[in-house]
Amino acid sequence: MKHERKAANIELKILAIEQSTARSSAALLEDTDVIAGIQWEADRSRNQQLFKRLPELLDAAGIAVAGIDAFAVGTGPGSFAGVRSAIATTQAMAMPDLKPVIGVGSTETMARAVLQSKAGADHIVIVGDARRKRLWFADLAVKNGSPTPNGEVVLIDPAELPDRLCEGTVLASPDWHRIGDIIRELQVPGICIQEGPVTPEARTLGIIATERIDQNSPLPPPVPVYLHPPVFVEPATAVRPQALE
Repeated sequence: MKHERKAANIELKILAIEQSTARSSAALLEDTDVIAGIQWEADRSRNQQLFKRLPELLDAAGIAVAGIDAFAVGTGPGSFAGVRSAIATTQAMAMPDLKPVIGVGSTETMARAVLQSKAGADHIVIVGDARRKRLWFADLAVKNGSPTPNGEVVLIDPAELPDRLCEGTVLASPDWHRIGDIIRELQVPGICIQEGPVTPEARTLGIIATERIDQNSPLPPPVPVYLHPPVFVEPATAVRPQALE
C-alpha cells in the first residue's frame, strides 16, 4: 500500500477512535498529519456521544466515510463498553468497502504520551486498575524512538509491582485517581513516576497505525484486550409448582 500511494502522491486518510479511558477522542489524519480532532469526557451516554461526535468530526474535515482509507481503534485495556463500542463502530464503517481496521493497544499510545514528557526514557511501564483487587501491567521498551511492548498486558497483585520495576523505568497510569496512592508509596530506587493520569489520544493512535502501514508491518486486528475471564452465571432452573392434591 505504501509504495503504490507514494508513487501516485496519494495521502492516506485514517479515522482513529480511542475510548479506553474516561476521556474519549477521535481524529482524522492524512498520513501522519492531524486534520481534525475531537475529545469528550465519558459518562453514561458514552456510546451515544460517539455517534454524535463522529458526524461533527467528518463535517469539520469535509470528508465522507467513503473517503476514508483505513480505520484505527484503541483495543485497551480499559473501559469494556468504550472499547467494544469503538471497535464495533469502526468495523461497521469499514465493512461496505472492506477497508482495513487496525487495532492498536492503548498502552502503546499512552507510552508515546509519556515519552513526549520524558524524552530519553528507554523503559516505560503503564499500570492500571483492573478491579477485583488486581492491577494490569504493561512493559514497553523504547526502540528507535518508539515504545514497543515486551510481551502481553498481564494481571498482577499490587504487592508484585515493586518486584517488576527496575532502575530507569518511567512509571505512569491512566487510573491515577484510583491507584495513585499505591504508586506514590513505591520504594523502588531509580524509577521515575509520572504524576497524574496519562491518557491515550486518537491522534497518536492514528499516527501509530499510519506508521505500521508505511513500514509494511503486520496490521493487528481490532481485538479487545480482556484481562479477566468472563463471568458466567448458571441460569436458574424453572421450578414447576406441584399440583394441588
